[in-house]
Amino acid sequence: MGGRPCSLSSAQQQQARKLLESGNSRKQLALLYDISLASIYKYFPVVRTADKK
Repeated sequence: MGGRPCSLSSAQQQQARKLLESGNSRKQLALLYDISLASIYKYFPVVRTADKK
């Protein structure tokens, strides 16, 4: 299969998710894994809840 390889392996994605849930910022994860902040947001997008009025 062609194309660009993934920035993070599935094991790294699981570890990064745990770090994010434990309070680390996306910027810290980008620095830790030496990938762009855009790549981090691709794997872990910001989930916004709709305002209830």
